[in-house]
Amino acid sequence: MTKHALAAGLLAAAIGLGGCTADGSIQVGSGAGAAARADSLWANRTDWTGDNSKVIGLVRQAGFGDAGTYTIALATKAMPYQLTVNLDDPEKPVSATDFTVPATIMLGTVANLDEVRVLGGAGQFTLTKAEASTGLGYDVKLLGKDLSALRSYVASAED
Repeated sequence: MTKHALAAGLLAAAIGLGGCTADGSIQVGSGAGAAARADSLWANRTDWTGDNSKVIGLVRQAGFGDAGTYTIALATKAMPYQLTVNLDDPEKPVSATDFTVPATIMLGTVANLDEVRVLGGAGQFTLTKAEASTGLGYDVKLLGKDLSALRSYVASAED
């Protein structure tokens, strides 16, 4: 078997087992592993909240889908720049769900994002970049500037 055939076979097996989507993103809980998930998030990070396609991909990868179906809204005309995730029919009340990890991932991988809100039913969750930074003990924006920091955060969140 040639090196190219072996590489192609390994790639096909990795895609089949890894849970990649058609757009190449790695789904949460796909068994792909923290490093692969972090690498995919890294590849899709963006400087702008208004970069709709990148932000949509990051929301999917960050893990909001685990709570149910959703739509998103972006506030990009004036600061604070916001992402709102509207859960259509949350699997459990928003007030009983901790969205800190996916919100932190979003704040870290979208450079100018200031706040993430999750709405569903009568509940609401909000995380600002200042709150995320305090929780991490360092600037949340480091997650979008340092791949090793993002890998470490994703690995710790999946434990």
